[in-house]
Amino acid sequence: MGEISISGFFDFITTRQNIWYKREVLKLPSPWTDDPVLSQYHFCNVYRELDRGTQWFLRHCDDPLDSTSEGLWKAVFFRFLGLTTWFEALGEAVGVKGVPPSWLWADVAQCNLLVGAIHQLPKPYNPAYLLLAAPNRLPRVERLIAGLNDLYLKKEQIADQLANVSDLKAAHKAITRIRQCGPFVGMQSLRDLILLSQLPHLNEHDWCYIGPGARDALQRLGCKIPKEEKESLTNLALAAPKELQRRGFNRPEGLNYPNLCDIQHCLCEYGKYVKYRDNLINRKRRYFPGGPGLYKGER
Repeated sequence: MGEISISGFFDFITTRQNIWYKREVLKLPSPWTDDPVLSQYHFCNVYRELDRGTQWFLRHCDDPLDSTSEGLWKAVFFRFLGLTTWFEALGEAVGVKGVPPSWLWADVAQCNLLVGAIHQLPKPYNPAYLLLAAPNRLPRVERLIAGLNDLYLKKEQIADQLANVSDLKAAHKAITRIRQCGPFVGMQSLRDLILLSQLPHLNEHDWCYIGPGARDALQRLGCKIPKEEKESLTNLALAAPKELQRRGFNRPEGLNYPNLCDIQHCLCEYGKYVKYRDNLINRKRRYFPGGPGLYKGER
């Protein structure tokens, strides 16, 4: 098993963020690091706001949104797949930019057009992670359509619940009642809604769903039970400002140090980094400037 440490975790975060800073702020040519793993393979940004998919989603949302329920529709729909090229093709087919609005689903003729376009597009699949998972054997497209139908039927009710919950954990419980919106998609969608200023009463420092990648990293750091995982994640988030500052971490203008949800996601990426570094997995997602990370053989 690859060596993993808290010091290595903060080193990874600093190097990954400074790659972004050199590329996007200083406009320096590559290479942006001498780390052979980070220079060759795809890793998500430290901050959610900096990821291309999130930026695309935010750019294509109405400002301001008509309602929290419409933001919920767009966020969950987008996170069912998270592929901007797929949504650009879908938008072109139905005559909209960005994620199709919910009124298209309400109009019979427009809904038929939207569903028809979904059937014509490449199957909704993201190579980075498994989405639209289900215990049944429905085709992936049918799972997407079933999820969209349930999302449309529940969006007003769930939006009302989100407006009245006291914390992110309760919001997560509410949003994952939507069919096909599992804990991963639910967490992503909530963070999108926070970035859209639809849930100003929720705080990303209070609670976070711990995904399997982050849980694996925490267990390798010595956490044995769920309670320890939550405490350790919180302790890492509290230590982050001091640890990152002394390492020369370049914070983006207008952003604080990574919050609890950022740290959780970085743990997942760090665990992947260690496995790549120590050749513990064969299927590695390569980095291509200006494009999506692809696995070997997909380009």
